Amino acid sequence: MINVVTVLPDGTRIPAEPGETVLEAARRYGYGLNVGCREGGCGGCALELAAGIVTYPKTVAQSVLSDSDRVDGVCLPCRAVPTTDVVIKLNRVHRLGRGPFSDRLAQRALKKAGRALDGAEPPVVGPTHRTADPPRRGRPRRGAEHRMSVDKLSSTLESSTTFHEREADLRIERKEESAEGVVALTLTDPSGAELPEWSPGAHIDLVLTDSVTRQYSLCSSTTDRRSYRVGVLRDPGSRGGSQFVHDELQAGGTVQVRGPRNHFPFLDAPEYVFVAGGIGITPMLPMIASAEAVGARWELHYGGRTRASMGFLDELSAYGDRVTVYPQEEVGHIPLGSILAEPRDGALVYSCGPGPLLDAMESSTAHWPPGSLHIERFAAKPVAASPGALDTFEVVCQRSGVNLKIGPDQTILDAAQEAGLKVLASCRAGVCGTCEVDVIDGQPDHRDSVLSAAERAENEFMLVCISRSLSPRLVLDL
Repeated sequence: MINVVTVLPDGTRIPAEPGETVLEAARRYGYGLNVGCREGGCGGCALELAAGIVTYPKTVAQSVLSDSDRVDGVCLPCRAVPTTDVVIKLNRVHRLGRGPFSDRLAQRALKKAGRALDGAEPPVVGPTHRTADPPRRGRPRRGAEHRMSVDKLSSTLESSTTFHEREADLRIERKEESAEGVVALTLTDPSGAELPEWSPGAHIDLVLTDSVTRQYSLCSSTTDRRSYRVGVLRDPGSRGGSQFVHDELQAGGTVQVRGPRNHFPFLDAPEYVFVAGGIGITPMLPMIASAEAVGARWELHYGGRTRASMGFLDELSAYGDRVTVYPQEEVGHIPLGSILAEPRDGALVYSCGPGPLLDAMESSTAHWPPGSLHIERFAAKPVAASPGALDTFEVVCQRSGVNLKIGPDQTILDAAQEAGLKVLASCRAGVCGTCEVDVIDGQPDHRDSVLSAAERAENEFMLVCISRSLSPRLVLDL
């Protein structure tokens, strides 16, 4: 059974799996807490435990978290494992970072576990009128519990799960050539205001014309709230997007931006194997920086047609031999067979690049544990209709009370928008994940290139721009 971590002052509720630390739970849903060593040795993540009980299966330094600190309500999220629902309180200089879909994903998990808030009154989380363990001399014992009590929580504990799409005209601060055929755009708010937070793997939309909108991965620093950076490859087969960026957008001008969003989330792990092809290096850059910042083991295998065409090599050179470059004209393709021959305990594999590379990644990691491989595609992977897929079916939009009849030449997205429903969408090809909605009842026919096999099997959500139905009736959270 999950425990719920409630974060004050805004009341965000985060599910924590058994044995999972507060920090691990937060990171799993894209939330960010201030951290330092992540090993209980620096105290950089220390927060107030306002209610509930946590335990420390791994010893923490007495100099960092003393017995008196525990009595006073100090906890270390990097080591604290909730054994009940808990409430932690941020200090006045600390804030909870969040990805664009963090609240939505956390709320979905809470709903699945039967822990969603049903009534209007906020619950009191954790035991009340409990006293702390008496102070002990010397080092804290392994597994020692840490408990604090509160009479009543004054803050509202219900977190907002409404996603607000941000649109803004951003200034093109810089336009630089990163490699042959690759330009990097640095975007800022003309007023100098901070831009929305984002997490590694996120992308933004560039609205280039009334009919041309393209998605590009953010490849700047997640700690830089004043600018975004994207890398754009001039694609000879472009439908107009990359050519417009290269030929029309200039430093000093503006471009309309939507987002950011993240359907390629960077999960916490002790080790990472990054594999990038061509411009697929862009989402890897902030992931590598994040892995480096927390001290995780990692390696990058980066391939391209020629060395001159491979972007951001100057930045990657700072990481030394952890980066291996494979210019195809010099050494051929990335040797996936040898790189991925042996699964590594706890390691995650992240890959982005052309379709053939990602197809090879899927076959090369078939013997790895489920969930090890995480990929992001540039273009939709052809997906055939499942046996039994229906040409016509009904969609019940539960929140709006609208019933839709979907015909053989109509998508759910088109039908919903024609009925006046507000559904976010971008690529309309099952690649960007913008139109994802929760499935309440029925069996979708998934045809997207975003959801993993496990996510498809769970049938908890679907992409309505391209997927259809195997059941005569679908009930969706629309």
